[in-house]
Amino acid sequence: MCACWPQPLWPCATLRNAANYHVAMNRVDGFTAWAIRIDTPHDARNTDGIDPGSSRNVTIAHSHIRTGNDNEAIKAGHNGPSENISILHNRFYSGHGMSIGSETNGGVRNVLVEDLDMDGTTSGLRIKSNDRRGGEVKGIVYRNVCLRNVQWPLYIDTNYVPGPPGELIPDYAGVRMERVHSLPPGRGVILQGYDAKRPLRLTLDDVMVDGSPALKIDFARLAGQLNPAGAKGIDCGKRLQPFPDDAARVAQQ
Repeated sequence: MCACWPQPLWPCATLRNAANYHVAMNRVDGFTAWAIRIDTPHDARNTDGIDPGSSRNVTIAHSHIRTGNDNEAIKAGHNGPSENISILHNRFYSGHGMSIGSETNGGVRNVLVEDLDMDGTTSGLRIKSNDRRGGEVKGIVYRNVCLRNVQWPLYIDTNYVPGPPGELIPDYAGVRMERVHSLPPGRGVILQGYDAKRPLRLTLDDVMVDGSPALKIDFARLAGQLNPAGAKGIDCGKRLQPFPDDAARVAQQ
């Protein structure tokens, strides 16, 4: 535990205004990012926060990330799978959300995203690939997630950046969402498998998207319902907090 980490949680190190990705790794076995702050303008292109690529046994926890691209993106290209990844107790602000892809042809498996708040990202829980860089994505669990002012709170797409057809087919074989609540405003939900033979297989348990979002659901086998009758969703009102720099400025006024 860092000495600079009192209660409430406070970052130990800051990465700011990278020219490209802030943290990227490839073929790493064993990596932990703990109590990190990443801070870059929302319009700075390709400034991903933390991107594990073809890596295993990765933990990213207790961090605050606002960027101009993916807050976090798990990738798996020709160098092999990404597996055994835990994304725990993090807070995302501007950026493109909690992403898997677009390279998934190496396979992505055994990912846990738990206790995540996203406030003002363009996408929320996002899996993106296409048939030029797709592969099997399975054993993905999102649990206890709050979203607010997220344009596309649930975004699962097998035709990301359309182009000429390829042979690397996305196969989202096992995805589970538990206790997920998106507050307005939001534009829509995309849940899209590849085709009838390779549908998205998604389990929904207490998943709420408030408002009247547009729905695009294609080639998807859903267990459970989005916005089930009588459900209220988890209480996100007190969880969503300002980025640490902003909170400090407010406290000093």
